[in-house]
Amino acid sequence: MTGQTTVITPSRTHGRTEELRAVAATLTNRLEDDSAVLLLTGEPGLGRTTLLRDVARSFGAGPVLRVGATAAESRLPYSGVHAVRCAAAAAGGAPPVRRTPEGLLDLLVAAADGGPLLLCVDDAHLWDAPSRAALGFAARRLHAAGRVGLLISVTRHHAADPDFAGLPVLRLGPLPRTAARALLDDLVPGGVDPAVGDELLTEADGNPALLHALVRRLGPDELSGAARLPRPLADADVLASVVGESLAGLPTSLHDLLLVAAAAHETAPADGRPGVDADLVLRAAARLGPAAAAPPRTERAADLLVRTDGRLRFTGTLIRRAVHASARPERRRAAHRALAAVLTADGHRLPALLHLAHAAGAPD
Repeated sequence: MTGQTTVITPSRTHGRTEELRAVAATLTNRLEDDSAVLLLTGEPGLGRTTLLRDVARSFGAGPVLRVGATAAESRLPYSGVHAVRCAAAAAGGAPPVRRTPEGLLDLLVAAADGGPLLLCVDDAHLWDAPSRAALGFAARRLHAAGRVGLLISVTRHHAADPDFAGLPVLRLGPLPRTAARALLDDLVPGGVDPAVGDELLTEADGNPALLHALVRRLGPDELSGAARLPRPLADADVLASVVGESLAGLPTSLHDLLLVAAAAHETAPADGRPGVDADLVLRAAARLGPAAAAPPRTERAADLLVRTDGRLRFTGTLIRRAVHASARPERRRAAHRALAAVLTADGHRLPALLHLAHAAGAPD
């Protein structure tokens, strides 16, 4: 690589016209005489934050409160509600907030003061538990707050959380190929070699944040086709830049379980069933460490891996890819060898050989 390309931040959002119309129909139009709430979901990198930004910018009926969340504050009770109070204070004043489930609803009533108000909460799944409960309480009783709109962003898996149960949902999917190509043209105004562009679009698979990260990794010679592309194209650093802090600070036992599950996906048959065999993964994980054989029943684990009908599946494709790519090589090889040992013991010789090939670093 001859040096990273200067990537232009697009001034417009691509491929989300229908989603913006749906938000307008649910939120903006109803706020003329009523309250409205919408839950926005999608995998990391699909543009939930960008859509919230666009909605906030286009809302002209009244004040807009925008708040986010960080995992670092997820253990501080009512830190999310406090963030809303700070945003309301910056917009013109906010009363003290009671540390009760009703406190956030009371705050919105006071902040709206009878007029239209829009609250956008990004990554609400990272809020502390009392704040999430208060947010769900307020969302289900928003009519009591008057003309208040509430747009909440969570990852796809968290749309089923009890705190958000029953709320109307708008799901973000991957960008259509034409929209992703338009985004690529915006990211690299000088243009990209057609073959390189096709490979970037295929690798990104409609994920705008991943496409952005891939372009940032490449230099002008690689984008023009004059130099070979690095392999793998989406390496551990690129994937981690999109997944964010989802994998940071995991206990060793949970990381080992995730790694074995991710390794099992590498050779899983394309039979249409979601995930991989849970028994296979747990038996193989036990070979890495006994603690990894018992799926931890924690919020953190449920954010990443779900067990249903005897199968284990990741809550997001990029999370699975990032787990496998970012593991230390010796741990990744150990995971594949553990799977090969279990498969051999069960008489599945061909799948075992495929895992041994991965452990040896052989190509697929």
